[in-house]
Amino acid sequence: MLSDNIKFTKEIESKTEGLICLDLRLRLVDSLEKYPGRLELHFEHYRKSTASDQVLHYHSAHDPKTKSNYISSSVLSILKNSSDFDTAMPAIESLKQRLLKGAWPLEQIEKFRLLGIRRFEGLCNSEGIFEHRCKQT
Repeated sequence: MLSDNIKFTKEIESKTEGLICLDLRLRLVDSLEKYPGRLELHFEHYRKSTASDQVLHYHSAHDPKTKSNYISSSVLSILKNSSDFDTAMPAIESLKQRLLKGAWPLEQIEKFRLLGIRRFEGLCNSEGIFEHRCKQT
């Protein structure tokens, strides 16, 4: 028996927003180049418009490994939630802008951004496919 305090909801896909689930947006997109008229499932990293722009400040008391992992793990998460690199780039650029506001030096951001991309590439097969949905371009 379920408690009356537990409520179940369902999401309905909208043509403009797609279907949003936590930090992932799913859309059915016409595959014009490969198979015209055929719909493909398209993945995109999603941030709510109300999301805080707070990041781990560069001058915080965290140890260097925690700081480096913060950026590379964020980039890795964005890439895992995206259909391809081109789709991920706006979210990675947004992360970069937030990090700059958190006093991160550009060189550090780029170094750990590339580390996150290399970590992602290490999870892809020889064809650049991650879990049958993320293709390297």
